[in-house]
Amino acid sequence: LMVIVIYLFSILTFLTFSQGFEVDEEDAGLPTAAPCGTLVSCFFAYLDIGLRQSSGLLDVLGSSTVQGYVYVRVITDMLFYFFILVIMLNVVSGIILDTFAELREDREKKQDSQSNYCFMC
Repeated sequence: LMVIVIYLFSILTFLTFSQGFEVDEEDAGLPTAAPCGTLVSCFFAYLDIGLRQSSGLLDVLGSSTVQGYVYVRVITDMLFYFFILVIMLNVVSGIILDTFAELREDREKKQDSQSNYCFMC
């Protein structure tokens, strides 16, 4: 589900802001090509840069964003932050924690049955 939502954000970003990306050559963590030159590269930029940085692709987007889309850019970045970085990553973390809690309960039930029940009787 998270990958599908990231793909939808990459489509929106590619269609709206593909010309507004600047590449900082000094930063070794950023790719040397434009991150949203194609839809596939935009999707992988969201998976790579968007999940590692707290502001999504806001740091990669240069100040040369098309003037009419400033509000769309702010809304897109805020939605990405809330839906992906806050909600979806917490859902994934919750699933992982719930799985470990379930495994711990199963282990405790096995230990309880081994120590409290007579298998020879």
